[in-house]
Amino acid sequence: MPLIIKNKKLLFQGKFTKLWGTIFLDKAGKERTWEWLEKKNPVLIFPITQDNKIILIKNFRIPFEKYIIEIPAGLLDKEGEAEAKGLIK
Repeated sequence: MPLIIKNKKLLFQGKFTKLWGTIFLDKAGKERTWEWLEKKNPVLIFPITQDNKIILIKNFRIPFEKYIIEIPAGLLDKEGEAEAKGLIK
């Protein structure tokens, strides 16, 4: 049986995020819900130094209750912020 998407419903709406639940039938025909997060204006930065090293950051993430090593990311949430496109040197 192929995977069948039944519907999508909004579970929660915050200031910067929405939590959605997509209800689908799996290959066995069992109904399941896939929860996923939509963020408003997300940005991701992949910084590389002139000597080709990647810069990572260490952030404390409350859902994990520990520090996580990750690439810099965030939201365009301040008035006047503009998206950067392409390489910036």
